[in-house]
Amino acid sequence: MTIDADVLVIGAGAAGLFAALACAGATHDADASDTDAPLRVVVLDAGKKPGLKILVSGGGRCNLTNVRVEASDFDTDAPHALRAILAEYPARTARAWFEAEGVSTYEEPLGKVFPKTDDARTVLAALLDACRRAEIPIIGGAKATAIDTLDNETVVVRTEIRDYVARAVIIATGGLSLPKTGSQGAGYAFAAAIGHTVIPTVPALVNLKLEAGSVLDGLAGVTLPVRFDVSPEGTTPEQRCGRKYAPDASACGSVLVTHDGITGPAAFDVGGTALRAVADGRRPLIYADFWALARPDGAWPLFAVGGKAPGACIPPDDMPTVTSFAEFDADMTRIAGAKSIAGALAITLPKTLAARIAERCGVPPGKTWSGCAEGERRRVWTATCHAPLRPIGSGGWDRAEVTSGGVPLGELDRRTLASRHDPRVRFCGEVVNVTGRLGGFNFQWAWSSGFVAGRSVRAALRRRHG
Repeated sequence: MTIDADVLVIGAGAAGLFAALACAGATHDADASDTDAPLRVVVLDAGKKPGLKILVSGGGRCNLTNVRVEASDFDTDAPHALRAILAEYPARTARAWFEAEGVSTYEEPLGKVFPKTDDARTVLAALLDACRRAEIPIIGGAKATAIDTLDNETVVVRTEIRDYVARAVIIATGGLSLPKTGSQGAGYAFAAAIGHTVIPTVPALVNLKLEAGSVLDGLAGVTLPVRFDVSPEGTTPEQRCGRKYAPDASACGSVLVTHDGITGPAAFDVGGTALRAVADGRRPLIYADFWALARPDGAWPLFAVGGKAPGACIPPDDMPTVTSFAEFDADMTRIAGAKSIAGALAITLPKTLAARIAERCGVPPGKTWSGCAEGERRRVWTATCHAPLRPIGSGGWDRAEVTSGGVPLGELDRRTLASRHDPRVRFCGEVVNVTGRLGGFNFQWAWSSGFVAGRSVRAALRRRHG
């Protein structure tokens, strides 16, 4: 049987292109040797043009990584394996690679890294130019339909145009998000065919639709900072303020109220977890603390400069805790004076939200904070810092930036991303169950996982064939 390539990479997105470069020793890593005969690497892509998802990311600007990337920025089934993979190719190394390839970068508040051109085409051009120099052909219109691993020596990738034979394959087919860019989730079927389980997929980094009747109803257009926690229904304010409180997901950042729900960084970062619970038939709640970031000495004023909210959330390790009654009472006592409850809240919160909270907590309209009994103060605190929002859906795959779910990271070798069922097959990028929060983290996973998959298959083939 004629061998078409040493390595076939399925998918010409961010992870696939970087995996191909790592296979070819073109990622500036110390393990690459100029004396080694180069591997024959071929990239197969279903679309006619590579990297379409790169071009639409970040509003066409491509948030290619973040200054600070930790395992806590991601949701996955195997955090320890994720930590090791990120360490193999950290954010500073990825940024240095792009800089060396001529992509000058800059940072936004909260660490988002963009090309100075503010044009995603700059990033894609660097990847494609590197592939050309490494003599890596990218074959468009070659939609993979099946992978045959029955031969112990080779892997056959069947496509709509012909079959391709290689010694190893890297699956970087992406997920289901933004199908207009060519994402169709083909890799899930390939994984299942060789014995992997596939975690059910849901849209992530996507706007959320809320059940009618929440405190945000009718407030479309309002933007404000918030702490969101996804927690089981019935979680009390006291439990949320306790030291042992561990929500299913949390985020602290900006949110924009829409006509049927919420969007923006905070909504995006808890969306995948909330939507998975909805898909499982549970009835999750997102508890909103509108005070934690907005309070005068809170964390948000440090970032909200120039009248524009940052396009990312505060890192998990820096998030303020849920506002306790003692903190809220002290703040209101200091700022309220002779103002009504709505007037006092409006010093910190948008006026429309302040009026809605005052209306809902059942305190007489003209009552001042000093005139409220403790029970009334606690109702205001609960309505402001523990407001329940029930997610019921999302904008769907057409609006989702990434996919949550897929091939379990725990079923892959943590050092190589090789399948535990067949070590000739590796997975990287969005097809794997690793979902980063908004801010360049999913691109960093593409670079890190593509590097690990590509470098390790290069090393394995060197050992196997001398």
